[in-house]
Amino acid sequence: MKKNYFINFLKTCLFKVLSITAVGIIMLFSVNTRAQCTVTNPTGSQDLTGNVLGQSFTATCTGTLSTITVELNGGSSIPNTIVSIRNGNNAAGAILGTLTGVTLNPGTTNVFDFSAQNISLTNTSQYTFIIDDNGSPTTFTVIGDGANTYSGGSLWFEGVEFSTFEMGFSTQITTPDSTPPVVQSIVLQGTP
Repeated sequence: MKKNYFINFLKTCLFKVLSITAVGIIMLFSVNTRAQCTVTNPTGSQDLTGNVLGQSFTATCTGTLSTITVELNGGSSIPNTIVSIRNGNNAAGAILGTLTGVTLNPGTTNVFDFSAQNISLTNTSQYTFIIDDNGSPTTFTVIGDGANTYSGGSLWFEGVEFSTFEMGFSTQITTPDSTPPVVQSIVLQGTP
């Protein structure tokens, strides 16, 4: 009798462990995926050189800022640069996030990763990113367009808005997937 009780006890424990493990695995694989939306102004053929340059843009979805990408032209690398994201179409807007110690690499695509800062952006709202060489004697050159092809924002040059010139840029905004997760169910057969 004691032997049967002990075997039944072991079966019950094993059944509960397997059930908990199965639920844990289901929960692990039912996490929401995340989508991206992009705000882009293609790189143009005009250069603008300065020490503090920025670009405003209009978010096309609600989500979290992932990256800002800018194409820089010619020159030398500039260490200790500050890249900030600000609220509104304004170089002096409230700072939402800042990257410090960034090295600008001319002649390449520069990607500024804000994903760890959890900066919320709202669809149709304007924001401005500012690239500040932090007092470096070396200026940097952005590639842009003077044809006013991007209507969602303006270039900011040394704190002054130039609505007829835009920097070539791209922003990635991560959005929660609107599709609810698919939850798989497992039916364990047997008696505890």
